[in-house]
Order: sequence, then structure tokens, then C-alpha cells
Amino acid sequence: GQEALARHFPGGSGSPAVVVAPEDDLDEVVKVVEETDGVASAMPMTERTSGPPTREEPPPMVVDGRVVVEVTLEDAADSHAAEETVRTLRDELHGLGDDVLVGGSTAQQVDGNDVAERDRTVIIPVVLAVILLVLIVLLRSVLAPVLLVATTRRSARVALARRSSSR
Repeated sequence: GQEALARHFPGGSGSPAVVVAPEDDLDEVVKVVEETDGVASAMPMTERTSGPPTREEPPPMVVDGRVVVEVTLEDAADSHAAEETVRTLRDELHGLGDDVLVGGSTAQQVDGNDVAERDRTVIIPVVLAVILLVLIVLLRSVLAPVLLVATTRRSARVALARRSSSR
């Protein structure tokens, strides 16, 4: 079923990215988004009106001077290509101002991965240093705690390498 959907619709149509921007920047935001590789389409969220459909395009919905643009990505929302598209969108839209935000499920995934990577490079070494200090105090030795922490660090790296190679 997923393959049939992919043949007829963009991969990200079920879970669009969302861009929130100032109302004054709407046209420029849509232009930048549509010119970004990996984007299938971009459409401002509009006012919902009742009654028969008209040929006129409804005006964009504005809340507190901001508009929402729904962005359909060409790739599935959980793919690496979609993550790269979101990163590119953020880079391109950052030039318009810091108040242009990119969200949605793919953006949440990108942010979660970035936080996890930061944690690996900052928090884990801090925790290992504290453990090393506690072991030095408890064991009244320097060599044994260093060997224990080094062994633990090495086995964790091997486990991470195995896990990432099995994906």
C-alpha cells in the first residue's frame, strides 16, 4: 500500500513540515520554500469558510501577525533525505530572520537527534569524569579507577559501533 501511495503522491504528504513566519514575509517564505530541493509543494494555511466553493483563493489565516505554511516534502517524513531537506529549509529561511520557524514531525526528529548527539559528546564525558573521581576516592587508587572507566568507555563504543552497523 505504501508503495502505491508513493507512486502517486509525494512521500511527505502524510506528515507535512510546518513553517511559521511573520505575515509580511509570507510571499518570500513561500518562494524560498518552493525553490528548496526536496520540497514538493508549499501552501499557506487559509481561513476556513462555510458555503459553496469559490474560484477565489481564500486569504491566509493570520494569528498574532504570523502565518503558517504547510510544506509537503518529496521524501517520507522519517527518511534521512527529509531530515536534510528540513535542515536546508532552516538554513535558507534563517536568512529571512530569526522569527521564521520550521516545525513538524521531521523537524522534531532532527531536533531530537541533535540533542542526543550533543548529550553523547557533553554529558557522557562529564558523567565518566565524576564516576572516575568517585572511584579514585573509594578505591584510594588512581590506576584501578582509570582502567575501570577506560574499559567501560571502550565497551560502550564497541556496542554503539555494532548497533549502528546493524542498521
